[in-house]
Amino acid sequence: MNYLIKKSDGSIVEKFHNGVSKIQLPGMTGTDAVHVAGDKWPMDLGDYLLIRATINEPALGADQKCGPTDTIVDVVAQTVTVNKPAIDMTAQEIADRDHANDLSELSMSVAKIAFIQTELIDKLLAQGTIQLTDFTAPVRQIFQDVKEIVDRAKP
Repeated sequence: MNYLIKKSDGSIVEKFHNGVSKIQLPGMTGTDAVHVAGDKWPMDLGDYLLIRATINEPALGADQKCGPTDTIVDVVAQTVTVNKPAIDMTAQEIADRDHANDLSELSMSVAKIAFIQTELIDKLLAQGTIQLTDFTAPVRQIFQDVKEIVDRAKP
């Protein structure tokens, strides 16, 4: 991540998530731009510095998330340090994450459930335990539609 820093007060003018080849400094208009190329970092651009930030981002544990980002600009040392601390998730955040994971697993299991249900209903129909007339007409149609799809999809 690259930061354009105003030398006079150390303020962050702009941050660039990807590499940059040219930038428009404050006060420039139209197609005016400063071409930034080379391996010399930080780059002195007159009233501004273009600095590659050092990112401190620890590996997250299973029940952790990134905390508030702390960006430290040191104009004298010409450095920008971005700290992204790991913090523990709250019990509610963990429960919400686990619930979302469960819902995702269930949605991935719909095909499996269709195979199981059609096989079970077929067995119950064959044994005479239930009759197709036990279902309402709309449910009967849904079952027949799903059964056709399952029969086509069987290996």
